[in-house]
Amino acid sequence: MSTLPADSRKRLQTLEQHSELGSGFQIAMRDLDIRGAGNLLGGEQSGFIAEIGFDMYQKIWTKPSAN
Repeated sequence: MSTLPADSRKRLQTLEQHSELGSGFQIAMRDLDIRGAGNLLGGEQSGFIAEIGFDMYQKIWTKPSAN
């Protein structure tokens, strides 16, 4: 395991610590800590925000969160 990169070791440790049913959120949050949040609205994103515009993107996410 010492030949693995540090981030890979952290991910494996996270899986060991959170192996019970329903741990997906904790795993995702730890992965976010390891990788970082990134730049959601930056030009380097491969998503579709630039294609539909931020206002439409915000509307798409506001509707489900209101339910």
